[in-house]
Amino acid sequence: MAPAAVAAPAAPPVARRGRLVGRDAELALLRDLLDAVGEGRSAIVWIEGEPGIGKSALLDAALHEARARGHRIARGSAEELSSRIPLHVMRRALRLEDAPHDDPAAAVDRVLDHVRGLTATGPLVLAVDHLQWADEVSLLAWERLAALTRWLPLLLVATARPEPGRRDLARVRRGVSTRDGHLIRLTPLPPSDIEQIFGRTVGVPPGATLRSLAPLTAGNPLYARELVSGLVAEDGVRVVDGLAEVDARADDMPRALLDTVRASLDHLSPGARESLRYAALLGDEFAVAEVAAVTGRSPFDLMAELEEAVAADVLVDAGSELAFRQPVLRRALAGSIPAALRPTLHRHAAQALADNGGAVTRVADHLLAGPPEVDEWLVDWLVAHGAELSRRAPEAARELVRRALAGHRLPQAQRAALAALRDGLDR
Repeated sequence: MAPAAVAAPAAPPVARRGRLVGRDAELALLRDLLDAVGEGRSAIVWIEGEPGIGKSALLDAALHEARARGHRIARGSAEELSSRIPLHVMRRALRLEDAPHDDPAAAVDRVLDHVRGLTATGPLVLAVDHLQWADEVSLLAWERLAALTRWLPLLLVATARPEPGRRDLARVRRGVSTRDGHLIRLTPLPPSDIEQIFGRTVGVPPGATLRSLAPLTAGNPLYARELVSGLVAEDGVRVVDGLAEVDARADDMPRALLDTVRASLDHLSPGARESLRYAALLGDEFAVAEVAAVTGRSPFDLMAELEEAVAADVLVDAGSELAFRQPVLRRALAGSIPAALRPTLHRHAAQALADNGGAVTRVADHLLAGPPEVDEWLVDWLVAHGAELSRRAPEAARELVRRALAGHRLPQAQRAALAALRDGLDR
């Protein structure tokens, strides 16, 4: 009997089943704070992390616990398109949409008075999801509510992702620490949790081939769901002996996952995204000088954009170089470059790196990814650096020498030098 195909899931099973994968310690802390606010002790919580890491899922689980305890709940979710509407998210969270749209100070006072009234009859859990998109007046209201936690039975919870360009958001975050609040930074899930998400998404336990793809998700639960959903949608998963296995013909980076990863970078400035696309061509690690060489810009001009990516947790410090924190981010960025253009850019990168003293192995990698045509510069470089490349990367050297010798109209001296390299590699 042929292996059974898996139908595409209609909705993420993790959300449908209402069970949070991982985050036991974080949820335990939130349970303790819910118990405390029920006894009249207030608290402030700031949940942060990269897009898709599970901030909203943790908040959902905490609010489920709050309902089970009988707490009153007010929840709002900021939206990018409404970030310029004063007090929008706070009005929605507290159901004050019909309140007068007067000056910001009066509107904030009205929010505070409303919260005082709600907490007069019992504890209140006020949660704002995606606070990075909240308008300035809503952030002001959140800060003043944080100050009220000294006296009111109020649990104030926010989720936010890193947003390097918003100083007002950074100020609000700092205020959580100064008021002895709780900063919960969600880190990547371990492989066992990612495999559990795989199983829930596909509907059967994952087999060895599907489990082997867990590292591609970099511990991000949204990436895990999109990876499996994408494979299923592309008919790339089969059930074999009760386990979900990946079809040998399937692409391990389905379009759905790549689109999700790219969307997670939309909060970066256009300049930062463009610089990252060039950096992605260079590999998982790169030097600022290499990006400058490829783009033709000065390192000084690039630093602000690359520092923005570091602040957003897209890049990390790797000693003398920078590195993509997640290889999947690099693959998604490199994949966003049109396929027809990539070979030309790799060829340009090879020469730019060589001219700036780049390692021969990195130059060779780009030459191999470049156009199949062999030009005069490539032959000159290979004659000059072929011996070193043969020692460091013999397979790369063998392929480049093969391409060069297959070309026409090579000067006799160069052909002899390359033939000697080939013979040495074949011995």
